[in-house]
Amino acid sequence: MQNRELKILLVEDHEAAALVQRQLASCHDLRFHLTMTDRLTNALALVRRHRFDAVLLDLGLPDAYGNEAFDRIRQRAPDLPIIILSGQDDRELAVSLVRTGAQAYLVKGRFEPATLATTIRYSIERQELLEALKQSTEEALTTGSRLHAVVQHNVDAIIVLDEKDTICFANPAAEELFGSRAEHLVGTPFIYPLKKDGTSEIEFLGKGGVPVVVEGRSATIEWDGHPARLVTLRNITTRKQLERKINAERSFLQHVIDGVPDPILVTDLDCRVRLRNAPATALLGCAPEEEWPLRCQHMPDRPAQPCKSGQECTLARVRKTGQSERRIVEYRLPDGGVRHFEVEYTPLRSDDGSLQGVIEASRDVTERLKAEHHLKENQQTLEHLALYDPLTSLPNRNLFADRLRQAMAKVRRNKRSLALMFIDLDRFKNVNDTLGHSSGDCYLQEIAARLGSCVRSSDTVARLGGDEFVLLLENIQGREAAARMAQNFLQVISRSFPLDGHELFPTASIGISLFPEDAQNAEELMKCADAAMYQAKEKGRNTFHFYTPELHLRAHDTLTLEASLRKAIERDQLCLHFQPQFSLTRRRPVGLEALVRWEHPELGLISPDRFIPLAEETGLIVPIGEWVLRTACRHHREWLKMGMRPMRVAVNLSRRQFRQANLIEMIGAILDETGLPPEYLELEITESSIMNDVGSAIATMRALREMGVHLAIDDFGSGYSSLSCLKQFPISKLKIDRSFVRDLTLGGENAAITQAIIALARSLGLEVVAEGIESKDQLRYLKKRGCHHGQGFLFSRPLPAAGLAEMAQDWIPRFTFGRRLQAVGIG
Repeated sequence: MQNRELKILLVEDHEAAALVQRQLASCHDLRFHLTMTDRLTNALALVRRHRFDAVLLDLGLPDAYGNEAFDRIRQRAPDLPIIILSGQDDRELAVSLVRTGAQAYLVKGRFEPATLATTIRYSIERQELLEALKQSTEEALTTGSRLHAVVQHNVDAIIVLDEKDTICFANPAAEELFGSRAEHLVGTPFIYPLKKDGTSEIEFLGKGGVPVVVEGRSATIEWDGHPARLVTLRNITTRKQLERKINAERSFLQHVIDGVPDPILVTDLDCRVRLRNAPATALLGCAPEEEWPLRCQHMPDRPAQPCKSGQECTLARVRKTGQSERRIVEYRLPDGGVRHFEVEYTPLRSDDGSLQGVIEASRDVTERLKAEHHLKENQQTLEHLALYDPLTSLPNRNLFADRLRQAMAKVRRNKRSLALMFIDLDRFKNVNDTLGHSSGDCYLQEIAARLGSCVRSSDTVARLGGDEFVLLLENIQGREAAARMAQNFLQVISRSFPLDGHELFPTASIGISLFPEDAQNAEELMKCADAAMYQAKEKGRNTFHFYTPELHLRAHDTLTLEASLRKAIERDQLCLHFQPQFSLTRRRPVGLEALVRWEHPELGLISPDRFIPLAEETGLIVPIGEWVLRTACRHHREWLKMGMRPMRVAVNLSRRQFRQANLIEMIGAILDETGLPPEYLELEITESSIMNDVGSAIATMRALREMGVHLAIDDFGSGYSSLSCLKQFPISKLKIDRSFVRDLTLGGENAAITQAIIALARSLGLEVVAEGIESKDQLRYLKKRGCHHGQGFLFSRPLPAAGLAEMAQDWIPRFTFGRRLQAVGIG
């Protein structure tokens, strides 16, 4: 106020006003602007229009009486300080005016200028203090009212606790919370613990005995001059119920996703893992209670720094595009193992469609990928097996047929020719049966390699199966060129090579057909080459033969013969002839050999040399052999009952029959069925049948011998049996092959072999029988060398079963032995 210019209104007559003005002017420490008037009406107008800091008022105005001027100015401006300037020294009036609001009462002529200045200053300051106090009082009342309203209407319960934790105040919300009025709560101890700092959660029984959960906070205050605590209690029962419900739902959801066997992760937009199931926890190798969320790069398949490894981040791409993705991820497991997972990345959206994160659903596909890999490998293997021979790696029948069709189409376009050569290895069965299948496979591989080394790149060598090969030769310049190539193939094949300690000399028979001369389609061209190959074999093997139309007719006859043979047993077209075996020293028959014949209704009697190989090839030899064995046993049992001299009947077992798993059972059943004693049955087995699997063959032969059946090795000397093996065979007889007997009187190798066989048999205590004896010289030679028995046309041709027993009882040979040579007829 000292620096402010004061605006003062002086209401006084002119003479007195001049004096006051002079007094004020003499006060140098008071800056003021003085406005003067001598009328009340003017004063009231000035007060209404202007703001004054103080009023100097004379009560004796021309237009006012008594205290009227004071009252009217105060009424007009109740907050304006008024100082009374009066000519009367009236104490009671002064006191009355001051009590009604005047700031001071000065008697004119009795105060100094400084007194006037001080009175004016103090009056203004006093009024300002009164106004400030009034304003503060009003504000305090307003604030108190507001605080009271806040406390009374606050939804949170508010209580005040004294130093002994006794309630000394409670608002209406506290009454509602505790279910008791405030006057009842006041004085009640508060027994629930409260933290001095922070929030406390308290659970108790509230109004009506209903469980209530509150969140309490306390603060230190002063209450009625004493320390106290202000406690707010917020009812969070509904919130806690919602939290429990949310936790229950979250727990339910967690149990649901934990029950899913595949790992599930949910990442937010900041690549933080927000949800995981138990398989995901196990996959990450962390404990369930570990702090979450983790950054997604903490997962095994993520780089140390997300999206900075040089590889595009799938999560970033899904967040960017909003589209689902699927890919195979390689996870490094905590134990160091590696598993492959198929991960489905799906955008996670809120209700308004905005993207919230990404759901990663993983499935372990390690085993599936392994299976697919193996399947792919197997598929490749199958595809190779479907087109190539697994033994020789040559194209098989399927691939060859395709190449043949393509080559024939090319020939038609270019008007050229091609040759098809069908190759069958000679006597391969002997190698396979004698040396074993493993050696036979090596044999085939060697032949395949030789054939592959001598053909052009445009030609094809294929293996059809077994010992059959086929060559496709394109752009052949006529039959002469084909013949030269065939001859070259025979030379290459026939080179000797060692195998399992033996030196083998392979040969082959080749049938040749030409396109388009011999056939117009692939199937017929193959048939033509096949027919030509069989013709080459008939010519003596180790040669080639071109197809001719006559071969087709012969092949047709063979097919017809096979069809008829299949029906021969059913139609009772087979019959048995029996050829006697004679003792060379006792001049009497000692045995019979059963030989099968085929009485064809149209072709007549068919030689075994013609249909037995066909039966072997087609497998019909098994039912035919069983029929022969059963029929021979039945006939021989009948002859023995008729009184025929006791002797054995010999029946040939084919190689295929000898390998039958049920051979022992079948023979035993036939003997039981026919009633023939086993000692009168002799089974003839070829060397090749035995040597294929010596151990198995010995076991089979011993089983037969234990049954009482006699065993003989047929055509001995034409196979590969060794002396060590022969000693182990439970046999009773060796039969010398007719090929050695035929020329034995001329000396040479055959005579030497025959003599060696006889000596060997006698040293082993075996009987020896010579087949194919047709001359007396052969007979004398064999008898002189110690051969026991013989059979052949010299003694008797094979005879039909009818009447054989009657003739055999009184059988006398047509010749005499030694010097008493005399022809004897047979009745």
